[in-house]
Amino acid sequence: MKRRPSITATAALLLMSLATVGCGAPRLYPVQGEVKIGGQPAAGVRVYFWPVQQLANPPATRLGLGFTDSEGRFTVVCGLGQDGLERGEYAVTFSRMQAQGQSLGQFDRRDDAVESVPMPYCDHDNPRNSPIRAKVDGITPLVFEIPSQ
Repeated sequence: MKRRPSITATAALLLMSLATVGCGAPRLYPVQGEVKIGGQPAAGVRVYFWPVQQLANPPATRLGLGFTDSEGRFTVVCGLGQDGLERGEYAVTFSRMQAQGQSLGQFDRRDDAVESVPMPYCDHDNPRNSPIRAKVDGITPLVFEIPSQ
């Protein structure tokens, strides 16, 4: 006569198989690209990614931020500080603070700085107003074109 495994042993095997399959952290996909303003590569632009499906209280892996280098290129990190974002559709907003005609660095702050990206591209209070959308699926790079003011 064959013995059937106990319910406890079956449950333990099920839990172990779930752990190895991975029900933990979501998969993050690399997000890289370029920002152009008025047709020219734009340095010093903050690029914000907001999930279209879940703008109220999204998880940190669904919020992203990048900063363009001198050639307008950026790489996005999620709210946990890891490279990439979860797969999905995102509204994208931008910010480039300038003081006396010069773009500020990523961590620079000045009282006389003004936003140089036109609305609605810089509407962080209502990101759905931005006409720019991006699909994150691991296929890069993204190129965003913003008109100059």
